[in-house]
Amino acid sequence: MSLLTASPLYAQNKIVWQYSLSDIVPNTVYMVYSEEIIPARVKEATKGRLELVPLRGVVKSADVLDAVRDRRVDMGVQGAPHRADTALYDFAAVPGLAQYEILKAAHPDLEKIFEADMRSRFGLEMLGYGYWPRQMVLSKKPIATFEDLKGMKLRAHSVALQLVLRSAGAKPVAMPFGDVYVGLQRNTIEGAVSGMIAFSAVKWYENAKFTSSWPLGSANYVFIVNGDAWAELPDDLKPIVRKTVYDAGLETWQGALDEEQRTITVLKEAGVTHTVPSESDRAKLSAGAKPLLAAWKERAGAQSKAVLDVLNKHKIK
Repeated sequence: MSLLTASPLYAQNKIVWQYSLSDIVPNTVYMVYSEEIIPARVKEATKGRLELVPLRGVVKSADVLDAVRDRRVDMGVQGAPHRADTALYDFAAVPGLAQYEILKAAHPDLEKIFEADMRSRFGLEMLGYGYWPRQMVLSKKPIATFEDLKGMKLRAHSVALQLVLRSAGAKPVAMPFGDVYVGLQRNTIEGAVSGMIAFSAVKWYENAKFTSSWPLGSANYVFIVNGDAWAELPDDLKPIVRKTVYDAGLETWQGALDEEQRTITVLKEAGVTHTVPSESDRAKLSAGAKPLLAAWKERAGAQSKAVLDVLNKHKIK
């Protein structure tokens, strides 16, 4: 049977789900949880009755949801930023919208909203969602104040980030991930925005020795299962599988923070200086993101209000 043929496969009362995930930076919280921890925990929790077979990079990042819906795979991890129709789950990517510190407390309420939306719009079961680390800035010279951003040529990987940086007077540059190292080396760019782990894993820090924490958002990914595959799963296993995946997804919130702090320490040992700008300077940058909130609400649809209500409920005053 082809890896992308309808399943599940059954062998001696064991159900095998083909499970698609994106091939991103290795040894990150995303990869370790998605590829190793969740399959291992599901197998243990179900006493071997359900096995997830990870298929890394077989389906393109933007197409995981479609592959699950068409049952080319049974389960998958869909990155919320990778599709226009998953904007609702990509709320954290709007710079300044969600305080990362409150997301753990808001998680159960948001999960209910996302589960219902995924079921009604796509006919899929959402078992949980996870967290990528916050976006940071790597630069060739310190960016400690709002004024320091002006004129800086910074690689920004999304239209949203480009808009925010431009509003601050920076000069955002669209550049493929794989070209950033050379771009920094040749001074085509003076810095880049990404998760802290990327600065270390692909050695961008060799050509830029300063990092800074700005409210540039983060991102989420959702664990989804084909509706028929879920219906066929024995009823006694459904709550076990749901809780196992949900708990693991929630753990990635702290995992992403820990990964961030570990990387700051590693980079410091490599001669990189990290700066946390003042709250007033960070607020100035957030002000430039206000147009993005209206755009996100339009793309996310009616349920965007429910998400905003949850975030406001947990907001740190």
